Amino acid sequence: MTFISPLQAESAFYAAFRSGDHVGMMAVWANNEDLICVHPMGPRLDSRDIISASWQQILTGEPQRSFDIHLVTSWGDSDVSVHIVNEIISVPASELQFTPVLATNVYKFTGTSWYMIAHHASIDATSNRSVRADEQAQTRH
Repeated sequence: MTFISPLQAESAFYAAFRSGDHVGMMAVWANNEDLICVHPMGPRLDSRDIISASWQQILTGEPQRSFDIHLVTSWGDSDVSVHIVNEIISVPASELQFTPVLATNVYKFTGTSWYMIAHHASIDATSNRSVRADEQAQTRH
């Protein structure tokens, strides 16, 4: 599969995630071993085979998901593009809505197509509490 822009690759990524399409999901990922994937609260996955197995497990048996994706920011150049997005994921059949996720998606142009090389997702720590404008941010690393 060929993606003419990072946005087209990202759209295919979330379409595959939404529909539980493992083949479609892995078509978005580059075909090399220089890949990184971190699922919320999960370990660093650093090979195509391990990343594929993780998506197979996530996508298998789950009902169709609904996604509300909001681009927070993006930047890039002629061969790399970085997107920071808010993901609001729900399962319409069960009225289940997951905790909001912040994701960083990185795409690389291979000369013929854009492919994902990194996906790092984490729970949005501010989503379950009010944050005052004057509150000092705290980091844990």
